[in-house]
Amino acid sequence: MPDASISVSALEQKPNLIREPFDLAIFYQTGEVLSNTTIISRDAIFPVASPAVARRVHALSDLKNEVFLHDLTWKDDWKTWLSEIASHENLNKSGPEFTLYSLALEECKNGAGILIGHENLVRKQIDAGSLVAVCYEKVYLPRNLTITTMKPLQKNSILHTVVEKLLAIN
Repeated sequence: MPDASISVSALEQKPNLIREPFDLAIFYQTGEVLSNTTIISRDAIFPVASPAVARRVHALSDLKNEVFLHDLTWKDDWKTWLSEIASHENLNKSGPEFTLYSLALEECKNGAGILIGHENLVRKQIDAGSLVAVCYEKVYLPRNLTITTMKPLQKNSILHTVVEKLLAIN
């Protein structure tokens, strides 16, 4: 898209597109989906680890011997996944906490422990082999990964083309 000028900003909170100078925002969202929002996919979570750590986990009960990594933005991920999948297991959920998910992912890839992976955020690492899904049971959360624009997309606009290209790489 040689006619488009693209700038990417990483933010912790979804911007107010009416007041801030962004054309679109990609965030996890709960609640009603408006006409200016496109759903990329539902948020699914499951534990991931480096290949070396994953080789030690053959059953849910093996998780009790592992370090759990925690992202503070999604601090309830382990509790949510365990309550759905392994509520009968007595697992210690303590472990290092990270303020950025990307830091937690890097430590996970380095073998520091097991992290709850958000499918959209770990799929490429799993495909590349730097992360392994430790337990294949997914828990679907009541939110979607979305693309939101200030106004509904106009067919054949540059912004419409950008959104289509983003959806194609998912």
